[in-house]
Amino acid sequence: MDTSIEVLGVFIGPGNLEEVNWQRRITAYVLLYCSQGKALVINALALSRISYVASLIHVPPWVLQEVNTPIYKFFWSG
Repeated sequence: MDTSIEVLGVFIGPGNLEEVNWQRRITAYVLLYCSQGKALVINALALSRISYVASLIHVPPWVLQEVNTPIYKFFWSG
């Protein structure tokens, strides 16, 4: 019989609850880090290099394609 209870998102009770308490958080962290980490790199490093010029002059469709293709490949890799 499982006598552990969940209080404020943490399981407490007898026995070893380390895996129960940590595994789902690690999984969520990894998923968040992978997506947010890549988004941060794209926004802070890649797009910042062209956003100023793009705010001043017209961006032709071929430029958007040239920029979007490597970003898409990088974001969705791995």
